[in-house]
Amino acid sequence: MTTSADTLDLTVLTEKESVSPEEFVQLRKDAHCSIEAHTHVKEVLGDFEKASEGLSSDRKRKARNGIGLWVIGKIEESIEMLEEAKEKNESPYILGVAYMETGRFAKAIEQFEAVLEEDSRSALAKIGILEAKIKSDCL
Repeated sequence: MTTSADTLDLTVLTEKESVSPEEFVQLRKDAHCSIEAHTHVKEVLGDFEKASEGLSSDRKRKARNGIGLWVIGKIEESIEMLEEAKEKNESPYILGVAYMETGRFAKAIEQFEAVLEEDSRSALAKIGILEAKIKSDCL
């Protein structure tokens, strides 16, 4: 019998060099669908250094570890690790979402704007900015 933990694609955290924000968001959704899936992500994070040996740099490993913490709902720990990592291509969107989840809307907007500097067509970043402005009553 296949469990939801078996169908999780943890390679987005531990192996793939290039991952879109949408893939991270999907992993989070999948991890929150069952206790088994959530537990499986926590187990991988427990020995993340070993699990992520294939990634190209310490910075990328730290960013992915931070994203993994975000996936399982450890938002403050995630923010701390993502701020340290400053992995330009992956961290800004997730860091923006994490800031928004903690009510730090101005910081969230900064991160979403950083995403737009890299990809001016990012719908997720544009939606993030709009949502942060609405939640902070800036519209």
